[in-house]
Amino acid sequence: KDKLVYDVGHQSYAHKLLTDRYKNFDTLRSFGGLSGFQNPNESPYDFFQTGHASTSVSAVIGFARAARMRGEDGCFVAVTGDGALTGGMVYEALNDGGATDLPIVVIINDNEMSIDKNVGVFPAKLSKLRLKKSYIQAKGRYHKAMEVIPGGKALNRVFTAIKERVKRLLIPESLLDYLGFEFLGTVDGNDVQALIHAIRYAKEQNHPVLIHAKTEKGLGYLRSIEDPEKLHSVPRDNGGNKPATSSFSAEFGKTMLELGREEPLLAAVTAAMPGGTGLMPFREAYPERFIDVGIAEEHAVTMASALARGGCKPVVALYSTFLQRAFDQLLNDAALQKIPLTVAIDRSGLACDDGMTHNGIYDVGYLSMIPGMQLYAPSDYAELHYMLSYAVKQNALTAVRYHKGSEGEFTENTFTDKANVFTLREGNDITLVTYGMSVNKALNVASLLEEQGVNAEILKINRIIPLPAEEILPHIKKTGRTAVIEEVVKNGSIGEKLSSALSSSGIQAEFHAFHVHDVVPHGDRKSLEKMM
Repeated sequence: KDKLVYDVGHQSYAHKLLTDRYKNFDTLRSFGGLSGFQNPNESPYDFFQTGHASTSVSAVIGFARAARMRGEDGCFVAVTGDGALTGGMVYEALNDGGATDLPIVVIINDNEMSIDKNVGVFPAKLSKLRLKKSYIQAKGRYHKAMEVIPGGKALNRVFTAIKERVKRLLIPESLLDYLGFEFLGTVDGNDVQALIHAIRYAKEQNHPVLIHAKTEKGLGYLRSIEDPEKLHSVPRDNGGNKPATSSFSAEFGKTMLELGREEPLLAAVTAAMPGGTGLMPFREAYPERFIDVGIAEEHAVTMASALARGGCKPVVALYSTFLQRAFDQLLNDAALQKIPLTVAIDRSGLACDDGMTHNGIYDVGYLSMIPGMQLYAPSDYAELHYMLSYAVKQNALTAVRYHKGSEGEFTENTFTDKANVFTLREGNDITLVTYGMSVNKALNVASLLEEQGVNAEILKINRIIPLPAEEILPHIKKTGRTAVIEEVVKNGSIGEKLSSALSSSGIQAEFHAFHVHDVVPHGDRKSLEKMM
């Protein structure tokens, strides 16, 4: 009946071990195995899926309200990181929950880290808060005594009123006081007994309580202590394979460094991911032009839009899955005002072992609804360099989407600002239409078809939104059949748009489109691609 929600899910690994998943833990983040996050389909002890940060407090408030409406009791606990406190959704939830008498406990696991080192005022203030275990123990004994002595409850109300009046006179109220949560100051998060005392006390209160647990990330595991950013999300063993020498994220960072030298008003904006997006070199070279807003994608886009309106050239670097949070800001604060903003979309396509909450398979669909949006898709490092450089120089809302990891066998630069479609291979029997890293799949398909005596043409789209249908349709008319290969969901896909354009044109052609499912689980790429 008690419900525990971890925010974000990487914190739930120990929870998984303790809730009947120890024997299967070696399947973590593998196809058909345990998820890297809490997943209600996996266990009755995972009450809510939490792949994105700053959501747990909202979830437990909802569970608490549902229990009250159903006449049930219980305690509802959110374990959130101090990094999640840089996201605005937490404050919306705290503002709502603090105005209730619901049995909510919020535990802030404060290790001064999220994906990268935390930024902002609140985490800094949090680190200064202190409360001794002895105080919590004494407070618990006092309340128990007041419950058993005659007139204790009335006496406690008098004492509490006096204490609160004195405290308001001597100590300035904090944000937490205003939000209505009883604050159980700082507890040693690596001291199990101290945590037990604090949590037991909090549970007995039956009203909103907040516990600040100060922990050391990776305590007892030297590798994690030495490199907490790298080991924030521990990957599966790669079987001894050598890691790639570079990645799209790293190449993006190199290009930003070059553009920073060329453009004195270029600024890099990210949301708690300077390392993941490859912006660490830019941060070191141009600290005054590097902006990390914390886990606050909505703020990042609106702030960057005003930065552009103010005469600068901001590039907002976000993972595809996190850009979803800023759809409203892209529409209202950038597009409708015709603001020249550049968005770099990292981790597009399948996220593989991170799973359904991190797959970047929706961006093509929702970005196609943004008026004036131009979206480019590089297939290799060279194209990323040229497309990003081109986007920064445009007086328009422009985005560049690229995959996680390294480039494939295709390493040519086909991008020019004169044509949006490039004929990668001539053919007369079928037209394969593709973009981004899916070019490598199309080349493999063409080779297989050639073995069957089928001569395939490959069209590579560089600017995918708006779709340059007028450059594609003549090729389809020539071959009489086409197949679109892409790593996004069907709704809003290039395949769907091309099918509509084909129908409107009156061209008679056999049409096939290959997409991914609307919801894709976690797993290795080979297993996931078999689901397409």
